[in-house]
Amino acid sequence: MVGLLLRIMRLMVLAVSPLLATATGRAAAQIQLEIERSDPNLTAMLAIDRPLYIAVRYRSGVPIRLRAEPYFRNEKVEEGLMSSPTVLYPAGTGTGLAWLAFRAQARVDRIDLVAYDQNWNRMGARRFEASLRWTPDVFGRPAAPSWVGKLRTYEERLAAQSAPVSGSGLWDGTTWALTLFAFAALPLYLLLQPLAFSRLTGKWRRAAMAPLVVTAPAAALAAGAFVTGSNLWPMLMILVAPFAVIYLAGLFAAQRYASTH
Repeated sequence: MVGLLLRIMRLMVLAVSPLLATATGRAAAQIQLEIERSDPNLTAMLAIDRPLYIAVRYRSGVPIRLRAEPYFRNEKVEEGLMSSPTVLYPAGTGTGLAWLAFRAQARVDRIDLVAYDQNWNRMGARRFEASLRWTPDVFGRPAAPSWVGKLRTYEERLAAQSAPVSGSGLWDGTTWALTLFAFAALPLYLLLQPLAFSRLTGKWRRAAMAPLVVTAPAAALAAGAFVTGSNLWPMLMILVAPFAVIYLAGLFAAQRYASTH
């Protein structure tokens, strides 16, 4: 039976893989990258730390990230490289910003504009010949042109739209409530367990002893950890207590319902 299931799963993977590859290939084929403008141009000498700004005109069927990657003699130049943090640009046609600079002397003879998807999978690229040098012989860092400021403002707006809002939403509230309950459960359990023993009788009292099957060994292990000086000695009880509290609370509710009906 297990062998049959594995064989079926393997056939399903083989059937779906070509479809996934085709879809990925189509998405990559739809990506077009152009240099709309740059500052300075791609044949220039720049001062150390001066950025090369590139306005990238793109067309893409999926949201993409844009990067400008420098090469010299077919080797990627990474020593001293500084490059733009990239946001996720929307699908369609638009213009994004990519920039790079060097903290030390560097030569670049090729710039690759590269598009990545949301998960940083490479989706497409285009090469542009260049003749760039970052050198200490050049001084000064001119102000960035106005179009760079506009694209940066656009990037900031995209980043703000994609950033999660802290402390809001159903997930954040649920996480906060569960965390609070987890830490409050241990003192609640220490209150509910003796209360159940004193208030309940017969089969209800016997049912109330069920959590001790788990909590008693957990308490013994916690005591042993405390004696050995471990700072994590209460963690096992903190993990076990919420389930015991839920059980005892449900038991009290069931006993009350049974006594009134």
